[in-house]
Amino acid sequence: MARCLRGWGRNAFHLTELLVVIAIIGLLLALLLPAIQRAREAFNRTRCGNNLAQMALAFHTFHHDYHLLPTGGAGFYRTLINGQPATAPDQDWGWPYQILPYLEQQALHNTPGQGFSSLTNNPIADTPVPVYFCPSRRRPGVKSDGRAGIDYYGNAGVNAPFVPPGLSSAYSSPPFGDWSASGMIIRSGPSYVRRALNFDSGIPDGTSSTLLITEKSFNLSEVNASPCCYDNEAYICGWHNRYWPDTVGTASLQPAQDSRQTPATVAYPNDNGILYRFGSVHFGSMNAVMVDRSVRRIRYSVALAHLQSLCVRDDGGLVDVQLTE
Repeated sequence: MARCLRGWGRNAFHLTELLVVIAIIGLLLALLLPAIQRAREAFNRTRCGNNLAQMALAFHTFHHDYHLLPTGGAGFYRTLINGQPATAPDQDWGWPYQILPYLEQQALHNTPGQGFSSLTNNPIADTPVPVYFCPSRRRPGVKSDGRAGIDYYGNAGVNAPFVPPGLSSAYSSPPFGDWSASGMIIRSGPSYVRRALNFDSGIPDGTSSTLLITEKSFNLSEVNASPCCYDNEAYICGWHNRYWPDTVGTASLQPAQDSRQTPATVAYPNDNGILYRFGSVHFGSMNAVMVDRSVRRIRYSVALAHLQSLCVRDDGGLVDVQLTE
């Protein structure tokens, strides 16, 4: 028996050896974790780009059916004609709602009801559409008010959309925020004026040189919060005034990566320069899709004049997209 015990003791796994093994495993994990995180972000960035590609395809299919492009809409309430959802340019809800049938969301698009008059309990506003969420930023879901948001901006061109504090009433009256209508998403609907672009005459600079949709820069303190100046209404809501256009942005400011700003919520949209700014949660650059459906990465340090030229559809400036990447 003693001989057996002595043999067992010589082959035992000592505490020191165990600690060495744990240290080696910890070191390997420390070396592998950044690589895993980079791989996950690369995968999520690709998925985000695929979201944009699906939206661009939906725009093209919409145009094929109606010979018009989706618009920014103009109001809170969905426009129905003979009980059926109207299409552009007669729809007050914005482009994310208008293209739902082309994102395999026909049933959601046709859900009965006029619009939403309350913050919750609206089956369309309260239903998140996965393609409208960047997987690097957040999972598809609803905000604290029960409504689903969107992580992408349609290109509304170039113009400063900010509302100076104390002047909200002046900016809440017509034309309240038409800006220059120089981008691909223009304000349109029965609550404003009926108009729409098309591929035949609406894009003089060409589809490969004009930006269609890109990502929006977020204040990380406001993700899924309400109120939130740039993600306040549901994704379906139209471009109803100058300082809450949650689905359109401009190239008036340098694009930027998400950052945390305080206070978390501000009453007027300067938000330390973040509101309506293009950008994303990705490091170094944001995803964007051109009108020709090509997905690009636009770096945050891009010359603003180059980005603005891509966002104005008829300025005659044919910028090489590679200069922005």
